[in-house]
Amino acid sequence: MAFTLVSMEFLGKVVRGQRSPLYEDIAHIPLLIYVLGVKPRRVDALVGLSDLMPTVLQLAGVEIPPTVQSRSLLPLIEGKEEEVRDFVVTSYQLQ
Repeated sequence: MAFTLVSMEFLGKVVRGQRSPLYEDIAHIPLLIYVLGVKPRRVDALVGLSDLMPTVLQLAGVEIPPTVQSRSLLPLIEGKEEEVRDFVVTSYQLQ
């Protein structure tokens, strides 16, 4: 089971009518993942929502396609690694 949320607090922070994508409020969003049989713990690692797909595939025993650039979070969840990436790329459509 995976659960994440977006802080509604950032909705009030606008720049000329547009939200900025890099406010602290939306750059640090909690992600809770529960895996049956794995002891819950808190991890302070940089991850992206795109990392959920390879994580779910690995948990389901399905091979992660070689074209997938995201990383499985299973090593973090199981405590085998403390980080899976150094940076996360995001984009924001300017109008």
